[in-house]
Amino acid sequence: SSNEFFLVKDDVVSRFDVVNGQSLILLDEWVLLKKGSGIEQKEKNID
Repeated sequence: SSNEFFLVKDDVVSRFDVVNGQSLILLDEWVLLKKGSGIEQKEKNID
């Protein structure tokens, strides 16, 4: 299984997998509805 993270900042979302402690950017500049201010990090576990 891998750990997929969604880094949310303003209206931009960066999706990346964390491998050996390093962030590998897979997709960036995803447009979502603004979720408040600041940065929100959501973790999604994928088996």
